[in-house]
Amino acid sequence: DEMKIAARALHELGAKNVFLKGGHIGDGATDILLSGAGIKVLRGEPITGAQVHGTGCMLSSTIAAEMARGKPVIEAVATAKKAVNRAIKNSITLGNGLKIIE
Repeated sequence: DEMKIAARALHELGAKNVFLKGGHIGDGATDILLSGAGIKVLRGEPITGAQVHGTGCMLSSTIAAEMARGKPVIEAVATAKKAVNRAIKNSITLGNGLKIIE
């Protein structure tokens, strides 16, 4: 509900479409899209255990690319969510993570 309130507030500031990524809230796979069609709650499959970085960047660039191809915003977002989900599921773990060298 708070995400819906935030989306409406951003829309009132002039944004035509507002997409709020759930990230680490709740199940971590629920996003909100406010567009001309109203508010859509987009649920995805939470994936646990994967330690990946750059998913937000991949999500936003995929949305932009799909919209540039002429897809409506809702289709662009759905395509991007599927692509990120697929990338996380197929990711591999490299190295031992971030190490601070003193």
